Amino acid sequence: MSKSRHMQSRMSHRGINDELVHLTMQFGVEVGDKTVLSEKQLKSLIAELDQIRMKAVKAIDKGGIVVVACPVKGTLITTYGLDSFRKH
Repeated sequence: MSKSRHMQSRMSHRGINDELVHLTMQFGVEVGDKTVLSEKQLKSLIAELDQIRMKAVKAIDKGGIVVVACPVKGTLITTYGLDSFRKH
């Protein structure tokens, strides 16, 4: 999405960079013509990211995770750690 000159000027004056605008557009809530990302929403997002990080660390401990699925029905068949077939 393109930015107006006014937007670029205000971003510069207020210390808001493109990444913060993208974060707001991605996780904020639309209220009329605005998208709002409140402090409460940000704290909730950080808590969710912390949970995802903990799960990712657990997956790293297993060397990665493999999930096998039936391509026709979409049924999940089995799962295993990526390192399970490596000789130690």
